[in-house]
Amino acid sequence: MGEEPKTEMEDTNTDTNKSGSCATIDGSSLLKPKLDSIKKLTILLDYLQKGIDENWAAALEHNPEAFARVVMLYVDMEVNGFPLKAFVDNGAQSTIISKSCAERCGYVLFYI
Repeated sequence: MGEEPKTEMEDTNTDTNKSGSCATIDGSSLLKPKLDSIKKLTILLDYLQKGIDENWAAALEHNPEAFARVVMLYVDMEVNGFPLKAFVDNGAQSTIISKSCAERCGYVLFYI
């Protein structure tokens, strides 16, 4: 005659599929694989960000000059009456001048 009323013990919000496992009608079990993928992706992104942060900290510690603005010191000067701009580097091992600049200043270059 009709459908029997459901008791409190019966779950009115589930449906059994062919394999016998239950899936909720509201679809929350359908979201579970997607949420698991999102959690895995979040863990991966956190791991990658940690590596980036560690590299950044190491770079700041070992090469701080790479992150600061460096002001180069150029001075106006004359060599044999020819005006030049010279770059001052107090940590240089030697002083150099280009061949073309030396020739403009009146120096004759000899090669051995």
